[in-house]
Amino acid sequence: MIAWENYLPAPGWTGYGFRPLGALVRTPMEAGPDRVRRVLVTVPVEFSVPFQFTSAQCDTFWGLYRDEFRHGAEPFQIDLRTGLGMATHEIYQLTVGSLDREGANWWRARLTMRTLTRNVLTAGQSELAAQYPLSEIESVSSRLHTHLHEDLPGPFAW
Repeated sequence: MIAWENYLPAPGWTGYGFRPLGALVRTPMEAGPDRVRRVLVTVPVEFSVPFQFTSAQCDTFWGLYRDEFRHGAEPFQIDLRTGLGMATHEIYQLTVGSLDREGANWWRARLTMRTLTRNVLTAGQSELAAQYPLSEIESVSSRLHTHLHEDLPGPFAW
């Protein structure tokens, strides 16, 4: 699997967003309501991601886009921000939305990336998040991880 190169910048914060794509298909019926069925088990998610490249990084990106990513058709991995922080996503489609020059040596790019996986909270995690502040959850989970993997003897100690 190809990885987003370390010498290319991380996505910017401003203008960053995502939207889930439809997993349902509607079939109109002659009488009665439309028939609605789910055609995808995993809902694709489209990320709209801003980047700011130097001229050298822009040239590097275009080389990768053409040769490694095969104009956006080759899957690759990149760390993207989600509500749970930074997480590695496997991107299966990449589209260059716009590329605008800003100043003498800077380019602003808007890339659209599609993935089939996105980190989301489980039902149990959602209940905890509703009851406790995130800072308290993080402090408890860190102490629990340390206790399980460092303090206790057994196969799970690291």
